[in-house]
Amino acid sequence: MGLLQVQNLSKRFGGVQAVNNVSFTVNEGQIYGLIGPNGAGKSTTFNLLTSMIKADTGEVIFNNTDISKKKPHHIAMLGLGRTFQHVTLFNESTVLDNILMANYCRISPSFWGTIWKSFKSPKTLMDEKEKAFEILKLADLDKYADELAKNLDHGHQGMLQIAIALATEPKLLLLDEPMRGMNPVETEEISDFIIKIKENGTSVLIIEHDMKAMMRICDRLSVIVYGEKIAEGTPEEIQNNPEVINAYLGSDPDA
Repeated sequence: MGLLQVQNLSKRFGGVQAVNNVSFTVNEGQIYGLIGPNGAGKSTTFNLLTSMIKADTGEVIFNNTDISKKKPHHIAMLGLGRTFQHVTLFNESTVLDNILMANYCRISPSFWGTIWKSFKSPKTLMDEKEKAFEILKLADLDKYADELAKNLDHGHQGMLQIAIALATEPKLLLLDEPMRGMNPVETEEISDFIIKIKENGTSVLIIEHDMKAMMRICDRLSVIVYGEKIAEGTPEEIQNNPEVINAYLGSDPDA
């Protein structure tokens, strides 16, 4: 059984069928990609998986638990973390404090619970700080620990957003276009970081338009067009699928 099982997921907005009967499975230790043209329904699928919006039909089974009707913060506590297309940081806080604020959700699900546990056991804060530094090292951001988040360049802000999501200790991390607006060097750095995340034991589900990067890092992909899944397979299978080439990739899948 997969870590994440998406079964016949559908969502309609008025007269638009945004997601139509989409199913796929993400296994542990996998980087799984969702690709397709703009407006295909990929980000809507992410929002359905994390209950940011409710599905009309279908089920989402995560780690053997049906999360279809759970609230977003409960889903996060179960180990499903995510980022969003537009980077949102605590700009006036340091890079380290951005990580710590995400870390604290693991101390207690409530604000006052976190305060109480930290008061009872001061070592808790030291432990969380050590965890935060480990995440910054993984992201190669440790040298910016005391820098304000707003002072980082675009590429490093993108890395920080992923690091913040990692601080929630997810079993599966959902990344929504993490390479958006990145130059080739930044894209390669993000790609390497995602591979390291997988190697450190966190599975990844990613939406991205950079096909060269996706073919490099993904173990399997699904292709969504007009809200429907038209293909699934390994990067090689997707690159050579005539329907995918016609609908999305064109003659040069690395473009």
